[in-house]
Amino acid sequence: MFSLFDKKVKLKIFVIYFFNIASIIIFCIYEYIFMFSNSELESGIFRQIQEKNNIVNDVIERIFQEYKNTLLENIILDTCYNEIKRLENTKNKRKEDIDDLKFWKKNYRKVLDNYNKEEIFKNIIKHYANDIVGNFNPKVYKFVTDLLPIFMSIFFRTISLNSKIFPLPDKSEIDKIVILSGKIKELQSLSKIGTIILLPTHSSNMDSIVIGWALYRIGLPPFTYGAGKNLFTNPVLSYFMNNLGAYKVDRRIKHFLYKDILKMYSTVILERNYHSLFFPGGTRSRSGALETKLKLGLLGTGIKAYINNLLNNKKNPDIFVVPATINYHIVLEAETLIDDYLKETGKSRYIIEKDESSSFYKVIQFLFKTARMDTSLHIKFGQAFDLFGNIVDEKGNSYDNKGRIIDRKKFVTSKGNITHNEQRDSEYTKELGYVVAKEYLVDNIILTTNLFAFVVFNLLKNKYKSFDLYRILRLYPKETNIYIENIEIYIEKIKNKILELETQKKISCDIKIKKYYSKEIIKNAIVAFNNYYGNLIEEINNYIILNDIKIIYYYSNRLVGYNFENYF
Repeated sequence: MFSLFDKKVKLKIFVIYFFNIASIIIFCIYEYIFMFSNSELESGIFRQIQEKNNIVNDVIERIFQEYKNTLLENIILDTCYNEIKRLENTKNKRKEDIDDLKFWKKNYRKVLDNYNKEEIFKNIIKHYANDIVGNFNPKVYKFVTDLLPIFMSIFFRTISLNSKIFPLPDKSEIDKIVILSGKIKELQSLSKIGTIILLPTHSSNMDSIVIGWALYRIGLPPFTYGAGKNLFTNPVLSYFMNNLGAYKVDRRIKHFLYKDILKMYSTVILERNYHSLFFPGGTRSRSGALETKLKLGLLGTGIKAYINNLLNNKKNPDIFVVPATINYHIVLEAETLIDDYLKETGKSRYIIEKDESSSFYKVIQFLFKTARMDTSLHIKFGQAFDLFGNIVDEKGNSYDNKGRIIDRKKFVTSKGNITHNEQRDSEYTKELGYVVAKEYLVDNIILTTNLFAFVVFNLLKNKYKSFDLYRILRLYPKETNIYIENIEIYIEKIKNKILELETQKKISCDIKIKKYYSKEIIKNAIVAFNNYYGNLIEEINNYIILNDIKIIYYYSNRLVGYNFENYF
């Protein structure tokens, strides 16, 4: 990785890192010991240390009450059987898997030996709930929020090779890397009068880190979020996730009882005013496109929590939903994701156990390469909605489609009483999912890499009109030659349409697309692609040649959904 630098540059980097990291450690220890020790715990997730056992017990009791009038024996046997089968088929079992297998076999035998079914059932709920429950350590949170921006700014300054060793860099330098926009003031205001469910798009395992930083940067408390259990295998990453409010979601478990417990956990913490983050796509977008088919299971827990808040006369019962979009010029895992999408279209494996983000070397390589680019990542916070899909203002008022203030309680009231109604509430959540997907299109920030890739890929499709997608992706590099002047023409056309739609609040775009001419957009995109992917794009005699069409296809998909294809 450092072979690109001469010895003097290597020495400079080493010295800068040594002194700056030493400064970081001293600075963070000071704040960790002297500043945080006098701070008071806040509301929401800051209380989790004290509330953790109560949360688990609450989940156990509620699930038990929901199931107690069913045939518990059948449910227990079915759950045990499925878990035993899953674990026995698991390759490279970890100690945790072996212990779980023993647990399920033991309970299976207990049922056959006529042990108390209610006691066994409660033990199963407890087993799942303890596995799911998150943990939040305010001291670790304080440490990380001090460390991350300083480290990031040092990293980017170091790579520029123009930094001074002292003083300690300003945290605001990260604002040049992570660009925040959208309805930030509304989000800040709503977080003080209710509970927020944040719904970001999901393209990388880095999303949790950058959205966590973004929330801290705009002055919001930390959010709790569900993370795939496979992400907890990395000991370093696992330490922070286990202490920063992430709860485990084991996507290998398909059993309905586990899913009900997971939903109940989400309901309980929402009622306790834990701001929550869900990735409604369920997993990272394999194709690179915006999520359109949203998974609404956890989102539906919002209505349940809201109704319970009303029934229990909570002081701030309201729950607000805020979509957000995240877009990178270069996505760390793009190669693996698009390969998985193309191989498993229609029957996705859903979980990728190992990709670029699981390799420490590849993550560091990604940081070094992207640090030298003129790139950034964008997070845009969208329009807030209530749980029924109505627009909400910063004061928490809901509006109907004619702009009139409406009372949210009427949506959950029947014959004068606030009630749960599974079928009714399910329809509300479907409508909310539809509204969120539309908002993603509005807040989708188009970057130069997306625009360039979209134009190039569609020109290629136009050149080979009789070919299907997979035939195009199998083209040899010499068959992908596209005249640069044609690319410039179509970039100008699509750019003008993007700018027109942006004035109509139907899309968003990066400042570079607004300011750059077509040639500059092409140059910026090619530099970004080639700096990270190597010789992905060649320029020969006023033509470009593509050495990996799949990568171009992945980035082009960010513009799907606007009918820009009709311009070719």
